[in-house]
Amino acid sequence: MLYGIADLAFVGGSLVERGGHNPLEPAAHAIPVLMGPHTFNFKDICARLQQADGLITVTDVSSLVTQVSNLLTDEDYRLWYGRHAVEVLHQNQGALSRLLQLLQPYLPQRSH
Repeated sequence: MLYGIADLAFVGGSLVERGGHNPLEPAAHAIPVLMGPHTFNFKDICARLQQADGLITVTDVSSLVTQVSNLLTDEDYRLWYGRHAVEVLHQNQGALSRLLQLLQPYLPQRSH
């Protein structure tokens, strides 16, 4: 995957009312994640990334250019966002397993 060799990632589809792609894919590579405002299809994880300084939201092409320039010229800024993005990913690993454990008492038992 190209995210592994990138310094940052803009997650497409999010500048228009289509909804963006999965922000956890670039987050897994500890690179800054940039998205537009239309993230309704990844609402929860985008909110978590935003709160943890793992996501930069841009509103238009001009703000995207500004943020990309800032990230490429300031290594500390770039590393800060990348580190926080991957931390959110690690905090959310195992979510399916935890959900299944919570549901277990309500699921029918299988006989072997």
